[in-house]
Amino acid sequence: MGKQLVLNLRFNSKLTLIQNYRGILQYQFSIMASNTKHRLIFDLPKSERDLSLRSALNEAIQLAIEKNQPFVYRNSLCIQPNYFIHEYPDGKKFLIAQNQNNSEETVLRELR
Repeated sequence: MGKQLVLNLRFNSKLTLIQNYRGILQYQFSIMASNTKHRLIFDLPKSERDLSLRSALNEAIQLAIEKNQPFVYRNSLCIQPNYFIHEYPDGKKFLIAQNQNNSEETVLRELR
């Protein structure tokens, strides 16, 4: 599965999106390249920072949908630290276990 990066964004509710490491970096660099002021996100006013983060999140979600990549998160079914839910844009949903030594994934149960 490769390297992963967890992106935690807090707006009205907590949303955890795990995306491909390379994809997230592309978004960060494209946002930096389009920002002529090159201000750090932490230096922006809260409303501008929220708008920027929402925009980046929407782009990341759209790219994940286009690539048919799963949204990965944890819920009450994840009773072990290496259990995750993979939910695909087509509606399929799986409980998976990830081998922490080699990142190999095993489907434990199809949820939908």
